[in-house]
Amino acid sequence: MGRYRRAFKPMFESNTWKIVKGDKVQITAGRDKGRIGTVKEVLRDRQWPRVVVEGANMVKRHIKATKETPAGSLSLEGPIHYSNVALVDPQTHAPVRVRWRYTDQGERVRQLCGGLASGSILPKPGYTRSRPRLPSNSPLDTPSAAAQEATHRPGDLPSFFDKILPAEAMGRRGIQLGRNTSRGWRGRGFAASALGA
Repeated sequence: MGRYRRAFKPMFESNTWKIVKGDKVQITAGRDKGRIGTVKEVLRDRQWPRVVVEGANMVKRHIKATKETPAGSLSLEGPIHYSNVALVDPQTHAPVRVRWRYTDQGERVRQLCGGLASGSILPKPGYTRSRPRLPSNSPLDTPSAAAQEATHRPGDLPSFFDKILPAEAMGRRGIQLGRNTSRGWRGRGFAASALGA
């Protein structure tokens, strides 16, 4: 018998992430506690959610020598657990919590809350994508006229078999077109008439 382990419970639902790339956050635990920085990346792992904050949690990465680059070590930002950072209120400059609310127009926004929060709405920061999305009218898109064209009509399948397979091959395989079999759906033979012919 194995050891009893509690079932994994995700920390967040799929659409409740409150910290996004470009937000200003303060680190609330760890060796960089109290440091304020900008979020460079959000690692959306539901079991171990992390964020990478600019200039915080610096770690060394050692690099092997290649033909192009010499060996050495780099200082990079390491990930910090999502629960160890808090958003910074732009008016009070204090770490605050955030909750999702809907405006009168029905737009979903982030509202700052907590003891030191101003209660204002925090807009999502604008940032450029590292991989821009393709425009909707790219040459790789299927034209709308071709997408709306009806290419299938009910009852085309038996005529498809007529074109592809010669009659003697169909007879050897037990395919008989136009004959309704009484074997049911578990029968060994395939009857194209059962497909709506």
